[in-house]
Amino acid sequence: MYEERPPAPGLAARVACHWHNVSETDSTQLVVPDACVDLIWGPGGLFVAGPDTGPMPKEMAAGDVFVGVRFRPGAASDLFGVPLHTLRDQRVPLSDLPAATDPAFPATSTAPDLAAKHTALTTMTRAWLTRLTTPAGPRDPSCPADPAAPFIARALRVGRPVSAVARDLGLSERQLHRRSLTAFGYAPKTLQRVVRFQRALRLARAGVPLATVAAEAGYADQAHLSPRGQTAERRPPAHFGPAPAVAAVTRPAAPCLTRAPPPTWHSDRCRSATPAPADSTEWPESRPAARARTSTTTTT
Repeated sequence: MYEERPPAPGLAARVACHWHNVSETDSTQLVVPDACVDLIWGPGGLFVAGPDTGPMPKEMAAGDVFVGVRFRPGAASDLFGVPLHTLRDQRVPLSDLPAATDPAFPATSTAPDLAAKHTALTTMTRAWLTRLTTPAGPRDPSCPADPAAPFIARALRVGRPVSAVARDLGLSERQLHRRSLTAFGYAPKTLQRVVRFQRALRLARAGVPLATVAAEAGYADQAHLSPRGQTAERRPPAHFGPAPAVAAVTRPAAPCLTRAPPPTWHSDRCRSATPAPADSTEWPESRPAARARTSTTTTT
């Protein structure tokens, strides 16, 4: 049983949702990349699921309980004390990361039930965000470390070339590469592949014909989409649609992608604010697994 809850008050700018998953049978769930990062409390304790570049199978035993906080794409780069790209395709115990030294961490070592785990994770997340500082002093915890991150993700998702996104921000492609690696854990091309595939997946699961999916997701044609789906995500989009009941959960729209106009950047200084079109309905699918995103379940 997988369930999502809306972000706790004050956390919505950074957190997509709180979730939990109680496995009813022994199974393997396939986690599809979506550019998100999760803080998860599983049977083995607390761990961080970094941004994935490909599908990640997760073995789950009957009765396993996972409780998580899902951070929006680009919203977790300053939380764990290590560069986000070092967590790419990794599941790392929180105790191995600098974030574990936070005073909020010991309070989460044990919890009697599901509700207590949700409360503990929310408390920890809020404490981390409250303690965020810059050389100039405390900063608004609702803002991502890179304010341009939502614009980068949105522009790449709708098919803007990397060179055009860099130009829109007043950056060189090399500068955009560094910014993307820091904010998302991905280079821009990888981020674009992930978010475009998620868009195609959402459309395919809604019953849209694959030819239309390819066009709307920014691929040249259906023939171009299928090989990319197979090589990039190891499965074509049709493999994931329609969604099985266990995974039929739609991730809520990401307000941080539309809540404010993205800044236009020149090097590392904000030059002006340039509005961008809102597109709040298209973002990654849910992940009902240990890092419960989008799953294909095989009962063993």
